[in-house]
Amino acid sequence: DVFRPDVDSRVSVRKELGLPVTANLVGIVAALRPEKNHEHFVQVAHQISLRNSSAYFLIIGDGPERVHLERQINQLSLQNRIFMLGSRSDIPRLVASLDVFALTSLNEACPVSILEAMSCGIPVVATRVGSVSESVLDDWNGFTVEPDDTDTMVRRISSLLDSSDLAITFGSNGRDHAISRFSLDAMVKGYEELIASIYCNKFGKSFPPVPR
Repeated sequence: DVFRPDVDSRVSVRKELGLPVTANLVGIVAALRPEKNHEHFVQVAHQISLRNSSAYFLIIGDGPERVHLERQINQLSLQNRIFMLGSRSDIPRLVASLDVFALTSLNEACPVSILEAMSCGIPVVATRVGSVSESVLDDWNGFTVEPDDTDTMVRRISSLLDSSDLAITFGSNGRDHAISRFSLDAMVKGYEELIASIYCNKFGKSFPPVPR
């Protein structure tokens, strides 16, 4: 309920950034640490900017890589294309404003930011690391690519920016997947089933019904 589609956020965030309401926004939410590989995100942003004059990029989060990333952004003359927003208290609003959520990490466990983007109905393009492939199902709610594969990342993000129908379909599928697999109700049900299976294996009989 906190992370959900929100048309008003799309408008208000673009207005805050001084961008036209038709601007494309691609964002990443992650601490600015080496393993999150924001340098790759900036490289991808540069390549997309060369072919899409309506594309802009949000880096949400803070950390020790900030100075390095600012230098890289300046060297590529992307100061007017990439917005480094730092730590924010309005993450649901910012995520809901995006056209595509990207994650360029070199390693991950189960990144919550992907689940938050999916809950907002935002298609995801992420590196194929950790358990990301359990959340991002290729050609259904987004795309996965190999780490540091700039060309494929650029193509996948561009395909979603170029086709609003595809982005909407992936976004809707992503929200359905997040609710069915990763919502509070789904997590509770999973724990109940785990406890019941352990009980059955130990005592050889069905677990008593859970009062409702």
